[in-house]
Amino acid sequence: MTDPRVEKLARVVVDYSLGLKKGEAVSIAGAPAAAPLLLALYGRALEAGAFPHLRVNLPGAAELFYAKASPEQLDRLSDIDLYEAEHLTCSVNVGSETNTRALTGVPPEKLGRVRVARKALKDAKRKHRWNVTTFPTEAFAQDAEMSLADYEEFVFRACFCYEPDAVEAWKAFRETLRLRAAAFDRPQEVVLRGDGTNLRLRIGGRKICVSCGEVNMPDGEIYAGPVEDGVDGVIRFSFPAIMEGREIEDVRFEFAKGQVTKATAARNQSLLDRMLSLDEGARRVGELGLGCNYGVDRFTRNLMFDEKIGGTVHLGMGESYAETEGKNHSAIHLDFVCDLGKDGEILVDGKAIMRGRKYLV
Repeated sequence: MTDPRVEKLARVVVDYSLGLKKGEAVSIAGAPAAAPLLLALYGRALEAGAFPHLRVNLPGAAELFYAKASPEQLDRLSDIDLYEAEHLTCSVNVGSETNTRALTGVPPEKLGRVRVARKALKDAKRKHRWNVTTFPTEAFAQDAEMSLADYEEFVFRACFCYEPDAVEAWKAFRETLRLRAAAFDRPQEVVLRGDGTNLRLRIGGRKICVSCGEVNMPDGEIYAGPVEDGVDGVIRFSFPAIMEGREIEDVRFEFAKGQVTKATAARNQSLLDRMLSLDEGARRVGELGLGCNYGVDRFTRNLMFDEKIGGTVHLGMGESYAETEGKNHSAIHLDFVCDLGKDGEILVDGKAIMRGRKYLV
């Protein structure tokens, strides 16, 4: 018997997130563990009159690639993958790992080379509509320190799948976030204050954007692209950053004129250093994001959820998003999430818009 929550999530992704239309070509990718959702998405896409292409990624393939690939193979982007990305109308990728630490033994240098090589693929995918969602697995539940049943409830609740009409619920939430963003659109400056944090980010009148389920599911954030040389001060991240299955804990950045001048971590300092040294843009902030989904109420070691935690902020180091008018370029975009604490606050052009994890606008 099909889980009605899975069917509801498939409807949300196809009808709301992608807005899939008749005749469109869509790629649906994920691991075998996500078979119930992959099939539900495939069926819903067919009902919409689209042309779905189902891609099932085998567990162990990535580990095999990094173990056996030559330097030439690490540095070369698959022509087939690039062709597909350039000819799709839209795509959905279902996160469904059964081992979230599978790549922890891979040398960071190899991971960095592949990340650089696949930047062209990321750029191509941005030209079509896309969505990334999650299917609950034992591995994700273990990372979140929850039972599978509890984690399933957490995921489906964060995706509004317990609402009578999940699509309408997302539409209403999107309007709420748009009104909130409009209250401080085109600001000059944002200041973050909290535990170990006093950071000033110059926005320079750039656009404030809303993300509400179109590219991520679940979702719920307001974000901007800071001026590239306009970040100064210090920030300490209350949650670890997760990179290729490794946790970088207790990260603290000091900024001057937009660039990280000092970076420390209590764990995996060398990995943090390599990430920041990947290219020139890796040491600059590509995104300032504000988490707005209070259905995501805990840290789970899954960035898809953690950056959306209601009342938190995150900095995306590296590549800017074009829609924010940001101009930073990098082969990486890695988010670091911060809870400013019960006495923390966010000021936009001198006016408090969030205090103690609660929005005032």
